[in-house]
Amino acid sequence: LLMIIGLLVTATSFNPNRGCSSSSSAHVFKPSCSFPDPASSTLPRVGALQALHRHHVARGAPLSSALHCSGGAQVPSPKRKVNPLLSTMLSSAAVSLLGSLCSQMLTSFSLKNSVTFTLIGGLYFGPVLFYWYGLINKLGDLIDVKRPMPKFAKVLVQLIVNQSIGAVLINSGFLLFHTSLNALLSGGGAGASPSAVWAVVVSKLPSTLKANWSVWPAASYINFYFVPRDRRVLFTQIVAVVYNFMLSLIAVRGV
Repeated sequence: LLMIIGLLVTATSFNPNRGCSSSSSAHVFKPSCSFPDPASSTLPRVGALQALHRHHVARGAPLSSALHCSGGAQVPSPKRKVNPLLSTMLSSAAVSLLGSLCSQMLTSFSLKNSVTFTLIGGLYFGPVLFYWYGLINKLGDLIDVKRPMPKFAKVLVQLIVNQSIGAVLINSGFLLFHTSLNALLSGGGAGASPSAVWAVVVSKLPSTLKANWSVWPAASYINFYFVPRDRRVLFTQIVAVVYNFMLSLIAVRGV
């Protein structure tokens, strides 16, 4: 169900004509292009565009009408860019917190566990997923250049790499991060020693990988095959609500 929801969310958020939307305002300004076209003006191109802009602003017209009258010539305007890494870190923190809270509904609420999973989501899963999916996308591009193959075969190669190397490294890192952070928040002691942390990682990794392979192979194939590459982390985070619920149970209860 979450995979279907993820596909719907990523599909509705993908807009190939982003930046070219029309105004939904009730009042629509219809520009009157009485000002000379800059293309035929004796003024330099940039100067003509600036004069055209001042002409329309003086008439109370939006800049878009000036662009319309200039035959679609673009006047650069500053845009505030959202940092994709920061956005991924914040959304991963929220997803991890949600998964932790859902798992605590089966046990009891723990502020320490909530804080731990929120920090892990933002400081570990966010950056790791951001850069890992970047590598997986580059692998797909390399296959297209060096050894072209049908899409289903290319996605299968990406899936194998993701669910072998990626699954072992990412889940081992999670257990390492969670065990260390949990020990530090508990006051340190013997539980924070490298040998104790490593013992926990080794003991819980098999059940963690079992949970991983019960969710991610199908989700990853759908992700790589159907979802645009700039929406793959979003799809992953939607499915990760269930997976973080399972991780929280494994990390806290050892199930």
